[in-house]
Amino acid sequence: MQFKIKMGVPQMIQLWQKLQAEYRSGSINKNNAILYKKWGKALKVLSEDP
Repeated sequence: MQFKIKMGVPQMIQLWQKLQAEYRSGSINKNNAILYKKWGKALKVLSEDP
């Protein structure tokens, strides 16, 4: 069973969308790429087993 995670602070969703867009376009820098991958992994793990 997967759970839906809501980002409660508006700045969180804005940052996530910015990182996602940069990653997909290939214009992301190294530090932001690391943050994006770690954050994505954390969201995946939490959605599967909170």
